[in-house]
Amino acid sequence: MNKKCIYFTRFMPDANKDGGSRRAAQLRNAFSFLSPRISSALSLNLPTKSNTPSKSFKSKLFNSFKEKKIDKQNLWHETFRPSIDFFNLVSQEWIISVLEKESIHIALIDDPIYFEPLVLELRKKMIPTIALAHNIESLVPGQMTPEKQKDLFMYELSILNRCNLVVTISREDTAILNNFGINTFFFPYYPDEENLLRLNKIRLQRKNNPKQGILILGSAGNRPTATGMIAAIKNWEKYDLNRSIGKLIVAGYNTENLRDQISQYNIELLGSVSPQKLDQLLGDVKACLCYQESGSGALTRITDMLIAGVPVIANTHAARSYYNLPGIFEFFSFANIKNVLQDEGLWEREIPIMLPPDQYALESAIKNLL
Repeated sequence: MNKKCIYFTRFMPDANKDGGSRRAAQLRNAFSFLSPRISSALSLNLPTKSNTPSKSFKSKLFNSFKEKKIDKQNLWHETFRPSIDFFNLVSQEWIISVLEKESIHIALIDDPIYFEPLVLELRKKMIPTIALAHNIESLVPGQMTPEKQKDLFMYELSILNRCNLVVTISREDTAILNNFGINTFFFPYYPDEENLLRLNKIRLQRKNNPKQGILILGSAGNRPTATGMIAAIKNWEKYDLNRSIGKLIVAGYNTENLRDQISQYNIELLGSVSPQKLDQLLGDVKACLCYQESGSGALTRITDMLIAGVPVIANTHAARSYYNLPGIFEFFSFANIKNVLQDEGLWEREIPIMLPPDQYALESAIKNLL
């Protein structure tokens, strides 16, 4: 298709990094028929989101948005506002360096709530825009001012409604957006060919390996994930699950930063691990524990675990978009987890390999916009 496409992303697409990066890599490949050029916020030479921009920098940034823009910024929790400052600055940079200099036929954009100025400019120029919703961001606790969450939610819906199509990772998010009349397409996460081969290799290794320990894996940089990890570790000890199910092994990006909060518990904290170490862990553990009490989107690691033949123990919220799949053992609370896992043979059951999503249906939905 001879049309110029740019993928504006807040990640660095990489199938070997965290969930957001893996999803971005999948979407880059899924839209290969558009030959998208990647423009990542992380590759721009701008003040990092961990530092609040100077007052002069912020006044320049918000000059064109006046008091209305400042009000919207205040919907976010004060600890998250530096990130909002950064993403608004990224929008301004993209408008100046890309939209004002190039002729674009179609745009892909991650989680548009962070890039409203860019979305408005794309709509002004009548450029078809596809939103790639990793989450409904206003439903992620810790990011917004709690009493203003409903306002932030409606604000996010208004931005998504300005896009021609919203591609979601979650069935639940899809249902919510469809019910608000937003044109939505559900396209679940699935690993790329290289990782598919790696996960199938782990599946073969597991057939002969002795199994011990329960792996809790995730990126502690994600607030709902980190909060869920800490809660799971505390409850694992409270209900003496080390003895009845297995010792917890904790690994993933930035999990070493949780050390002070969980050092008193009987766990094995590995922190960030190499791909080789992770593969060895997945080949040896009984199961992977996924626990979240809040958050939207869907957990990419569940798909990876099931393809690798690793049983997944997940509470009801963490199992969203994956309900009733073979290999998932869903529990409502840690008080009843033993009942869910009472069958000793479950660790050895064969788990069917999940099939990839329909690429051609996605292409058809996009082509209907052009």
